[in-house]
Amino acid sequence: MGRCGFGAHGRRGHVVRFRFRFRAAGRVEKPRAYAEAGIPIYLLIDRDTCETIVYSLPVDGVYSLPVRLPFGAQVELPAPVEIALDTAPLKNWVR
Repeated sequence: MGRCGFGAHGRRGHVVRFRFRFRAAGRVEKPRAYAEAGIPIYLLIDRDTCETIVYSLPVDGVYSLPVRLPFGAQVELPAPVEIALDTAPLKNWVR
């Protein structure tokens, strides 16, 4: 897989961001940019709010289905990833 989530033949991958401190760009501008690029899934792990946000199904440059879950919940990532993440250990990474 190449940089910026693009693989061979121009296929788009997925993006996972884990940030220790956020600015508005992480919550607003990044999802918009990734949706406009056609990235199918953007997983945001937000220590400030102790939650994960799964953005998926980009339509016309906007993710149509963001799902917010608190740390400790099982996070289901849809196709093309199709895995479940246990976020309970993330509770230990907050102040």
